[in-house]
Amino acid sequence: MTVDSTDDGLHCGDTLTVNGGELTVATADDAFHSDQYLYIKGGKLLVTDSYEGIEAMQIYVIDGDLTIYAYDDALNSGQKDAQKTVHVGNDNCILQIDSGTIHAYVTNNAEGDTIDSNGKIIINGGFVYAEGSVDGPDSAMDSDGEMIVNGGTLVAIGGLGLGEMPVDSSKQCCLYWGNRSNKYQSGSVIKLLDASGTELLSYTSAQAFQSAIISSADVKTGNHYQLTVDGQTVAEFDVQSALTKQGDQGSFVF
Repeated sequence: MTVDSTDDGLHCGDTLTVNGGELTVATADDAFHSDQYLYIKGGKLLVTDSYEGIEAMQIYVIDGDLTIYAYDDALNSGQKDAQKTVHVGNDNCILQIDSGTIHAYVTNNAEGDTIDSNGKIIINGGFVYAEGSVDGPDSAMDSDGEMIVNGGTLVAIGGLGLGEMPVDSSKQCCLYWGNRSNKYQSGSVIKLLDASGTELLSYTSAQAFQSAIISSADVKTGNHYQLTVDGQTVAEFDVQSALTKQGDQGSFVF
């Protein structure tokens, strides 16, 4: 199915469920919108153009192959008509990824969080590749509540933004690196190596970036890892906890 719309591509007032099939959506507003709950249980979803890609109070990606291009947030968990307090999580808002593959991109450099929740972000599995805006206050991952990574593979790159990153109580180890003084261009190759130099992960960026959040089941406490960009070492990590940070962190000043 193909949808080309000036309003929401698919809109629901309560619960929207995608069980399978192939859907291609281009819209000037939200590609998939539900006021309450949105479940993606399978299928191939391609959002070629949107203001926001997938939006609902609670979003659950249980399976599927998602590619999303959005001017603002690619995936956004927010409650309709709820009063928002900056940096205070809304417990009704949940963005949870259990499996599947997600490639998500913010298509402008000035604003837009690729994966955004006014409450919690929970990643339990799957392959999540997110590229956010490189300039301004936003970044690839943004949550007003906790950002929890319990499994899967995560590569989230973009600007330094406000510096949100996974909590130390995540069940899977996460690495953060940032470089305020250098903007790496699209086409740059990010690699994660273990202490012996074995490649654990490789990702080629589609857009410019200054920071990366990486998580993989291959990253374990007590081990040493190296992050390279285009063959040059940009960070080394001695992992002692669920979150290990190197380099510059975001603290955007308006």
